[in-house]
Amino acid sequence: MVSGSARLRTERDARGRDTLCLDRASDRRWIAPTRTIATNRSIAREVERYADSEKNRQVTAAHLATRSFLATRAGTGWHVTALYRGNTVAPERAVTTDLVTSLRDGLRTWLLTNQTHDGDLPYKYWPSRGERARSNNVLRQLLATVALFRQGLWAGDQEATDAGQRHLNAVLNATYRPVGRGHAIVQDGKAKLGASAIAGLALLDAPGVGRDGDALAGVRDAVLTCFRHDGRFRTFLLPDARTDQQNFYPGEALLFLVRYAGATGDGRLVERCLTSLRWYAHWHRRARNPAFVPWHTMAAAALHDLTAVRWLADWVFEMSDWLLAMQQSDHDLPADVRGRFYRPDRPDFGPPHAASTAVYLEGLAEAWRLAARCGEADRRARYSHALRLGLRALRQLQFVDETDMYYVSHRGRVAGALRTEVYDNTIRIDSVAHGLLAVLSIQRHGILETCRR
Repeated sequence: MVSGSARLRTERDARGRDTLCLDRASDRRWIAPTRTIATNRSIAREVERYADSEKNRQVTAAHLATRSFLATRAGTGWHVTALYRGNTVAPERAVTTDLVTSLRDGLRTWLLTNQTHDGDLPYKYWPSRGERARSNNVLRQLLATVALFRQGLWAGDQEATDAGQRHLNAVLNATYRPVGRGHAIVQDGKAKLGASAIAGLALLDAPGVGRDGDALAGVRDAVLTCFRHDGRFRTFLLPDARTDQQNFYPGEALLFLVRYAGATGDGRLVERCLTSLRWYAHWHRRARNPAFVPWHTMAAAALHDLTAVRWLADWVFEMSDWLLAMQQSDHDLPADVRGRFYRPDRPDFGPPHAASTAVYLEGLAEAWRLAARCGEADRRARYSHALRLGLRALRQLQFVDETDMYYVSHRGRVAGALRTEVYDNTIRIDSVAHGLLAVLSIQRHGILETCRR
């Protein structure tokens, strides 16, 4: 049903909410918002396809505000559900402990359901096409290994632990190679510091590996090879001249090294991590970027656990307070995006993405834990509110039932996963992994239960 007259929105706002009207000469085509969601095509792509099909580039496009409904058989009658961008909208008050458990269970189920017998997991999946992408990213794959092991450790889930072990074995067999004085994760001729660091985090949690395991020692040596005396990191082992990705890989490396130091009692490594965190604090203040925050928050919080050095807590609070301004919480926003982290006025910070929102929640969960320990009641309240909003945003992106999977042909490949965005149904493994890690941390710290008291 179409209501109202043509309205101007941004392309992303209109996508999946408005009916698209395409005109050329005497021909007119209407594309319903439910069709836009089902095909996962942008408005620009629809215009391009229409122009190509008619061999005429002179196409006029307009979009009209629309209400959408899904009708499904219910016995002898029909059940009608009002849709908003091909889904229903969860209010903030719906974020209960039961809903968050359901969110966690769905993410876990997707990982277990989509794992092959040899341990492989899809990096990316397109629900509209029912196809798995041929591309891969081993760093993001290893995040899923970490998530499976944490699910096993923190939820007593042996099935997840076994799946994590199969996945770790598959990744290491394909990518673990000698590089320099250590062993690194190598893919397509590149050895990223971040990939080896995430492999190290997985190995620290892997059952039966132990702190002296050969694979763990290998990635430790590779990561330490990139560690400079002043605290900076070289971010690639191959090619060794690359120093980009500074907002990501050093934080991942520091989290691994802090956790390794905690497991081994290596006091010298603790001091090196303190030096590095100081150096990167100055570096970040000169050009802040939200991508930097969660990894350094988790590393600094873990190092505070070992040292009780107060400036580490202050640094976590400084980063986290700044990050809160990235979260979209205005009530005049589209109903389904509230709670995500995105700054439309800063395109250099990147587009909104499920993986980004999820990893920011991981960092904020650690900031909340530190605020509770340090008696920072106001901060704890702000962080818990942001976490609740973020959980609602993740649930909004999760494939839950037949309502939001009305167009999906292979529902077992999709159920429980997170869309990239409310208007982009692409599934990526790091979105699922970060989502599961965030929920596990929030549950482990009892944040939702504390909020109610």
